Amino acid sequence: MASFYPAPLIGYNKNTLKTRFLDLTEAYSRRLRQVAIDCSKRLGLVMKEGIYIAIPGPNYETPSEIALLRNMGADMIGMATVPEVIVANHLKINYLGISVITNLAAGLSQSPLHHDEVIAVSNQIQKPLGQLLHILCKNL
Repeated sequence: MASFYPAPLIGYNKNTLKTRFLDLTEAYSRRLRQVAIDCSKRLGLVMKEGIYIAIPGPNYETPSEIALLRNMGADMIGMATVPEVIVANHLKINYLGISVITNLAAGLSQSPLHHDEVIAVSNQIQKPLGQLLHILCKNL
């Protein structure tokens, strides 16, 4: 997990929330990740773990940015999630992140990027993702 957003914990810190210098070694709960993986297997869904890097949008990345981020170890790149994970950890909330990979990044395909493709993939995964969330909630 990495982010190119400004750190979400900058600013006033309520003393009851403790330090803002968080150990994010297990930013995503290991237990919740395992439950999600088990539930996805029961539904026949493919779920993989990887390194997610968040960068501000609302634009797609250039092929050069993708090359840089891949060299940094990125498996997935998105425009959200990481700042929320940091805040959840600050609040001592166990966190599980599930992302749907909706398109290949710039330069990884011969086709130009179109938001319509993202919407189409999102619509296709809507029902299976809903089933996963349903069974996941039952198993927590």
